Amino acid sequence: EHRPQLIILCHGGNDLLHKLDIGEMESNLRNMIQLSLDRDIPVILLGVPKPGLFLSSFDIYKEIAISMDVIFIEDLIPDILSDKSLKSDTVHPNKEGYSLIAEEIYSLLLDTGAI
Repeated sequence: EHRPQLIILCHGGNDLLHKLDIGEMESNLRNMIQLSLDRDIPVILLGVPKPGLFLSSFDIYKEIAISMDVIFIEDLIPDILSDKSLKSDTVHPNKEGYSLIAEEIYSLLLDTGAI
């Protein structure tokens, strides 16, 4: 059995693009987080932008993070996807974008004393 020390959850982008019912998406996210917490595995939740002209994290992520008491990084993914030089296509970061995501998460882990 795998026993990760940390879960970094960046999920729901495809659900939003394919217009999955928001209640179902929320339930999926909550279930994944709860499975991790039940095993005493901390979770970092990354906000994913809702489709639209102005990229901002979909509100449901913040609500979930607050109610489930997990670390939430709200604007990282939307900020990266707002910069064409950091994307490999319209919805995915490129190598540089993923490097920035990793650096931000690493900084957060250092700042919180997790590492």
